[in-house]
Amino acid sequence: MNDTGARRLKEAGEFLQEAKFLLNEKLGNVHVLTKIYHSMIYGLFALFNIRSIGDLSHYELIQMFKTAYIEKEGFSPSYQEVLDLTYDLVHTCSCSDTRDIDLIDTDKALSAANWLLKDIADHLAGR
Repeated sequence: MNDTGARRLKEAGEFLQEAKFLLNEKLGNVHVLTKIYHSMIYGLFALFNIRSIGDLSHYELIQMFKTAYIEKEGFSPSYQEVLDLTYDLVHTCSCSDTRDIDLIDTDKALSAANWLLKDIADHLAGR
């Protein structure tokens, strides 16, 4: 794993730890799911060795991941489900009406993010 991948994976792990803290403190699903989303996105930055996202959108990055790793490498489709849910939350939420957010299973999302980061670390380490 190169320096960019290691740094991005470390940052992803930090976002995941923040999500766990917020969940334990019961500070609201919006904040927890936003941290989970950023954890997963930073994991994708590591996977694709992205130092600076430039003109690439998060949506395009997620689609690249779907094509290259879910469809071709056998990464779990649950990662795509959680990425899609949290992407919608982060990019469309006005946060004034959060009733539907409470219906999102934060434990499932947290677990998916945790496994995604593990799978990325294993992939980058050649395992």
